[in-house]
Amino acid sequence: MTKSFKYLSYMLVGAAVAATAWSCTDEDYNMPEPNISSEELVEGVAFSVEHDAQNPNIIHLTSLMPESYQVAWITPQGRKTGSTASLSIPFDGTYEVQMGVDTRGGYVWSEPYSFTIDEFCADFVEHFLWTRISGGVGQSKTWQFDLGVLDDGTVKTTCWTGPHWFFTPTYTWDNLHAANETESTYANFKDSDPWEAASAITPSDEWYWAADYAGNSWMCTAQNYGYITFDLINGANVTVTDADGNVVGKGTYMLDTDAHTVTLSDVYPLESTDTRTHERFLQLLYLSDDAMMLMAPSEGVSLNYVTKEYFENYVAPTPTVITLPEGWYDAFTTQIKYSSWALDENAPFDWYDLGGEAKNGFESLSSYPAEFAPVRDVIDSFNMNLCDPAAGQYTAGDVTGAVTISPKGTVNLSEGLGGIALGGSLVRLEGTDFNIITVTMDDAGRVESFVLGLPQTDVNGTVYEYLGYKFVADYGVEKKTKYRCDLAYANGDFVFDHGELYFDSDGQYSITVNISDPAIYLLYFDIFKVLGDHPNFSLTINDIKLDGNSTGITDDDVEKTVGDDAKDARRYILNPWNPVSAPVITPKLTGGTSITVDFTAQLDSATPWVTE
Repeated sequence: MTKSFKYLSYMLVGAAVAATAWSCTDEDYNMPEPNISSEELVEGVAFSVEHDAQNPNIIHLTSLMPESYQVAWITPQGRKTGSTASLSIPFDGTYEVQMGVDTRGGYVWSEPYSFTIDEFCADFVEHFLWTRISGGVGQSKTWQFDLGVLDDGTVKTTCWTGPHWFFTPTYTWDNLHAANETESTYANFKDSDPWEAASAITPSDEWYWAADYAGNSWMCTAQNYGYITFDLINGANVTVTDADGNVVGKGTYMLDTDAHTVTLSDVYPLESTDTRTHERFLQLLYLSDDAMMLMAPSEGVSLNYVTKEYFENYVAPTPTVITLPEGWYDAFTTQIKYSSWALDENAPFDWYDLGGEAKNGFESLSSYPAEFAPVRDVIDSFNMNLCDPAAGQYTAGDVTGAVTISPKGTVNLSEGLGGIALGGSLVRLEGTDFNIITVTMDDAGRVESFVLGLPQTDVNGTVYEYLGYKFVADYGVEKKTKYRCDLAYANGDFVFDHGELYFDSDGQYSITVNISDPAIYLLYFDIFKVLGDHPNFSLTINDIKLDGNSTGITDDDVEKTVGDDAKDARRYILNPWNPVSAPVITPKLTGGTSITVDFTAQLDSATPWVTE
């Protein structure tokens, strides 16, 4: 499965069963009768439908019910809520609208009320989104899923890398686009580099997963699903055909360029056999000249389309060739005779493209998403020797086998790497056939580090990326143990920011955390595993600064305890569960953009960290 880190988090969305004010006696199982009937919801009495005085293609819907009633509307442009609503309908024809009133027994709906649009209003289809979806007035544009099976049986995808992505169901256009997008200026997550997410509306509790078909072929059967054509020829028409061009559905569509929705009439959108929405009111999440993404709001599964022309003419970028430094092979094969290899303690793994570039650029353990958090014990203990117990043999952790290394950078480890969990439960040290995809050499001409890449293949067996394990040279000299210090800051919703440093000896140090929310709730820092090696460890706080200015908090103000593991030393700077210190400390640390802690560490003092 391809790992994509654009998503924010996975959310379990379930139905909550709420207790109502109605008693659950043997005599009372049913909802109460509505306090209003459908017959009472009549146009002119309960609501009005009026043409705009200046533009008769604009229809104003107004509730005539008391303000205490909650009102909804079923319209040609989808469902709307509120006591008033306006429709901008470009095409002449007869349309229907229904008004609904929320009652104790649920919504009660009026009978459909018909109204007529007499003339075509070209102004309403001049918006660039109408042109993008249909080609413009008098034109048509044919779309297909970003998935197809070619004559040779191989599976093809293009810009979306697959037919479906997965979203929080409340996702809209505004989550992925900035307000300043125009016909000629893109401002969205796909076409803008870099994408300034802060310029769009992106709530922190929403996420999307850019699932690629190569790693997630379970999402639907690999086949050619047909086409959906949008046109602006004597109206806004939509036609769905199968892969052979046989018409399987015809209808009309309405594009709301303000709400960014597409509403179909008399036809469902082109769907895959395994992921059907069965809905005609769709959120427009993305639309360019060649690519479109629609989503049924209740589903959270997008329909990823590209134009038929784009799909047929798309040629995948030529894979970049990995280039290793000159002389690496001779240096490496000589060096393995006297050097073993340890996992990089800061960035032990990443995903790499076919040119050997890291896709995420992790620089520290805290920069990994929680789902793939590196397993510290494995990083500290795993060691690989490529010439042990004899030439042509290797040991990796507890595994021993035969090793072959070629000048082209291919490596075969006959018994693999042991399958040990390296990043959460999803990333493991596994595989037998690898490619060396990066090599770093020091000034003495020795290999300082290298990345052992495990090829990731799609459904056709084609390599599309590498899972890379980064190893650094270990010359067998006794090394000082480095201890990681993590300064953790959290707001009231327990959204964390982290600062990090490593140290291996006595001295004075400084650690900083940059703050995304100035409303502080919790602040502490851990020195991991230090008490296991140095039970008499001591840490004295010299100063705590907010945006570079001393707060006056002293060492005596800060609690000393152990962390989540008894081997971790912890200092609670702000402990919200401490009723004595929290009110005093909180004002001193509120409202800044960074906090810096200056401290002195002593590995072996005269006093145990933990006392009876």
